[in-house]
Amino acid sequence: MFFLILGSISLSIVSLVYFLYYVLIYGAKDRASRYLKNIQRTLETEVRLLPSVSIIVSTYEEAKVIRRKIENIADSDYPLDKMEIIVIDDASKDRTAEIAERALAELGLNGKVLRNPNRIGLNASLNTAIEAASNDVLCITDSDVTFKEDALQNAIKVLVGIQGAGGVTGKIVPSFDRDTKVTRLEDGYRDFSNRSMLAESFRHSTFPGSGVLTAFRRSSLTGLIPVSYGSTDGNISMSIVKSGHRFLYVPYADVYEPMPADISQHRLQKVRRAKRLIQVVLHNTDVLFNGKYGEFGLVVFPLKFAMLVLCPVLMCIGFVSFVVFILLSQSIVLYSFLLLGLLTVAVISAISGRLCSLVSGFVLHQFYLIVGLFSSFKKGGFWKKIERR
Repeated sequence: MFFLILGSISLSIVSLVYFLYYVLIYGAKDRASRYLKNIQRTLETEVRLLPSVSIIVSTYEEAKVIRRKIENIADSDYPLDKMEIIVIDDASKDRTAEIAERALAELGLNGKVLRNPNRIGLNASLNTAIEAASNDVLCITDSDVTFKEDALQNAIKVLVGIQGAGGVTGKIVPSFDRDTKVTRLEDGYRDFSNRSMLAESFRHSTFPGSGVLTAFRRSSLTGLIPVSYGSTDGNISMSIVKSGHRFLYVPYADVYEPMPADISQHRLQKVRRAKRLIQVVLHNTDVLFNGKYGEFGLVVFPLKFAMLVLCPVLMCIGFVSFVVFILLSQSIVLYSFLLLGLLTVAVISAISGRLCSLVSGFVLHQFYLIVGLFSSFKKGGFWKKIERR
């Protein structure tokens, strides 16, 4: 009976959290509509009114993609005379810095390459680049992603056009070299993630955003990015909110990110991101239920805290408790119910491939979050490169 009660309580709490998230944030279609209309009006801003922006690209062993990245930035419809490109290379040994310098010169772009003599990590590298930037408006982007032509312009227009905005993040569009079960799961997860960031933005701010395109005002940060813990996007978005500004999702700023199609590389990437994201969450518990940060502190962040930290653990406890209860009961009836439940899930999954992907993706990401939670207490080192084309 103990395991039955424990399992029921655990899964009931998880259900309540997601129910509240849907009711208070995800399901508020009317507010989402108003937010989108506000963005669309903002995108009508004339190009001549756009500010100068420093675009920061962090690299480590990116010789194969860095020229493509710089060319992609140059092909953007953002005015070239208002761009400064800063490549910060973290002691690569594959000529990344040399290729970047040649690309900037050959394309006639205003930019520079900063080289770390020794590897210091992503967050510390970005702090160096931020301090070296000439402009207050900054854009951080990964070296292996590519912008849609209007992505940068749309992001900056929202940043400078929406009252109270201190930072914005773009929309991840995953790209794969082949179709696998992992890629279908990632598609389902990204769809939910993008919708969630949109919903959180019209409430107040989204968390954590995405490192594929994060634009912000340097003056909106409370300080440098912490170098000993946490994801870049998570730390930046939290810093902007704590400074009294909003951090917004721009659904019209598409960024194409190559994703691993192999399950082992997918797991490595997701656990790494989960670990660093949870570190940010655990270091900012002072925001929980804090009215100083508006609806973000009172509604958005408490629910995200529960979804990222509490729910994965409670789900694991709940399912294990129910299985133990059924096995200890030695009841043919309960065994039959368990088997019937598994068969029902299998049939529904076979009928609806999309539902299967959503459910499988949800369960898989709970596993990644649990692993990330326990590994978040370890002192971080330098991350291995993810193998992807």
